[in-house]
Amino acid sequence: RRAAEFLVDHSNESMLQTTGEQALDVEHYLDEIEKLSKAPLKGGFAFERVTMYINYVMNSASRHHVKITPAFVSMALAIKVQEGIALMLNPRASIINVANPIIIKAEARRLKQGGFDRLKTI
Repeated sequence: RRAAEFLVDHSNESMLQTTGEQALDVEHYLDEIEKLSKAPLKGGFAFERVTMYINYVMNSASRHHVKITPAFVSMALAIKVQEGIALMLNPRASIINVANPIIIKAEARRLKQGGFDRLKTI
């Protein structure tokens, strides 16, 4: 939920400077993202496709006028392309099993380089 709040805050700052608008129905947006983050923890449930997460986040942001940072959009598109290629080669491919260790290592490296202070504020 705190990460979604960070996205809304960043979006509102950016949009206020350019269009004078802000995100709509922020509490509902926060609830949607919180629901997404808790879903995989229930009863062993896990999304089969990484892009389902990305689509959910992007659709929710669109409904609530939350401007997503360009870096997130670029990352999301890269993941979609990679997943598409992997699924064409092997329909049973599980991107999340391959991606998780890479993401965890990258985050650990980022935290060692001073990213932990920023993480504490999220």
